Amino acid sequence: MINHSLSPPSLKNGDALRCVAIFASDKFLLLRAHNSDTIITILKDFSKPFINVVSAAADQKIPRTASLRNYLRKEGVSMASPNKQSYTTEDIYSLPDGQRAELIDGTMYMMAPPNRIHQKLVSELTQVIGNHIKSKKGSCEIYPAPFAVFLNADEKNYVEPDISVICDTDKLTDKGCSGAPNWIIEIVSPGSQRMDYLTKLFKYRTAGVREYWIVDPSRETVQAYLFGDSEDFHQFSFTDSAPVGIFNDLQICIANLVKDPAASYGASNL
Repeated sequence: MINHSLSPPSLKNGDALRCVAIFASDKFLLLRAHNSDTIITILKDFSKPFINVVSAAADQKIPRTASLRNYLRKEGVSMASPNKQSYTTEDIYSLPDGQRAELIDGTMYMMAPPNRIHQKLVSELTQVIGNHIKSKKGSCEIYPAPFAVFLNADEKNYVEPDISVICDTDKLTDKGCSGAPNWIIEIVSPGSQRMDYLTKLFKYRTAGVREYWIVDPSRETVQAYLFGDSEDFHQFSFTDSAPVGIFNDLQICIANLVKDPAASYGASNL
């Protein structure tokens, strides 16, 4: 497992300062970020008011139960742009052939074509997880992208996770999955960092996803989030055997899946 003693130089106060303020629903959810590079990556895309919010939360100046909206209103930060156009799944299905996008609360995010390493990881993970389910004669089903997930079973939220594991098969329709999958895996690309680490993290948690993995080839890390009554977060390296929360008897070592001398995980190759 990755060394958890690292902390970025801008953070000053022990464990509380190795935190990132995750804006979920109407409250703060403080999740530990055990790697300084991850914190810096997340913070660098934030506007100054949001950096102040994160810093305040890290300094524990904002209680865990503080209302995000009230705090931002006090700081003069709007949660949403009144001029932003709201889209629906009808707009998604109206896109030109070959063009893919996702919807989060009515906001459309265009998707770039994946690269080879991304697709190799999706393929290998799908095979490993699928074989495990079959070996246990489980009822869960696994679907790699492109696979439509209507997170809130509404017209404002539509995502295509890299890998979706659905154990409640009543959610499956001819169109995809109506509701939250049990487990979602996203493979990070340079252009999807903010989406995978922030936007989708918030949305998946509030939508009812039980487990969310962020697999980052450029850093060779896996961030595993468990949501629900007992929320937890762990970060693993590619050489670790990462345990799967929804399957007690499955561990996955990413490095064992991509034994390819031509497979460089560096950001320049993503």
